[in-house]
Amino acid sequence: MRLVAVTVAVLMIMGNNMLAQEAKVEDASARELAKLNATMREVADLLTKQVAQGQLDLLMKRTQMATDQAERVDAQLRQAQDERASVEAQRSRLQSQRDMTVQEKMPEAERDVILAGIDPALKRLAARQSTLEGQIGEVQNRIAERQDELRGWQALLDRRLSGQ
Repeated sequence: MRLVAVTVAVLMIMGNNMLAQEAKVEDASARELAKLNATMREVADLLTKQVAQGQLDLLMKRTQMATDQAERVDAQLRQAQDERASVEAQRSRLQSQRDMTVQEKMPEAERDVILAGIDPALKRLAARQSTLEGQIGEVQNRIAERQDELRGWQALLDRRLSGQ
């Protein structure tokens, strides 16, 4: 009976030792899994931040592109306005010449020859001025569209930046 008691005691001690070792292995595995879980969360957070930064970069590029487009349209407007001013100045000079020619005392045939050169030029300049006025109106409409588009991109970018 003593042998049985000693055997049972040895088996109990060995069982306890094996349970303790299994508990140590389980604790080590649990710690490793916890570390792995924490690392995966960090990677997920970094990827989320990277995606958000990429979206912001894309929005900033789109905003810059809209700004560049608006600047090009503004340059077209300035060019059309400059040309219109030049045409108006030419028309004014020709009209003054025409008025002086009409008031000047000269033979009618000579006056007709001079006016025959001035009048078609005045008509061409008036037509060009009218065309430019139409172009300027179109460009001003495009400027308004570009400015609205730009404000929209800027507002979206501002919302994204304030949300971070």
